[in-house]
Amino acid sequence: MINRLLYEEYHKNIRPQKRVINEHDFTYRNTLSVVKKYLPLKGRALDVGSATGTISFYFVSKGLKVDGIELSKNAVKYANINKKRLNLRNVIFYNSPVENLKFKRKYDLITCFEVLEHVQDDLLLLKYLSKRIKKTGTLIL
Repeated sequence: MINRLLYEEYHKNIRPQKRVINEHDFTYRNTLSVVKKYLPLKGRALDVGSATGTISFYFVSKGLKVDGIELSKNAVKYANINKKRLNLRNVIFYNSPVENLKFKRKYDLITCFEVLEHVQDDLLLLKYLSKRIKKTGTLIL
């Protein structure tokens, strides 16, 4: 079982996001250099471990509709604040443990960054994600 209190503590004092990140942002440049090679031109993305929405917002800026799933209530709260502040649509954030995912839809892109090492049953999560990806979709871990 994941200790939710650790995640709440980590996400308790978050600064508002001022803009959507891009490929030149120092913190995300390596991640985005890989991700942008596989971005569909349109469709749906699932961002597992979406935190405060930073990468989800990047996907929205590239034309995708995004579902973000995050364990921390504080992170989801700030993701929604940032969503409004950045005037972004086409993104919904869900507060839930990854193990409780119940999405039925299939996705063109699924990202799962810095999550697997925190999940008790990572094989179960991978099986679930493999069922949620379209045959022509991409899963990036």
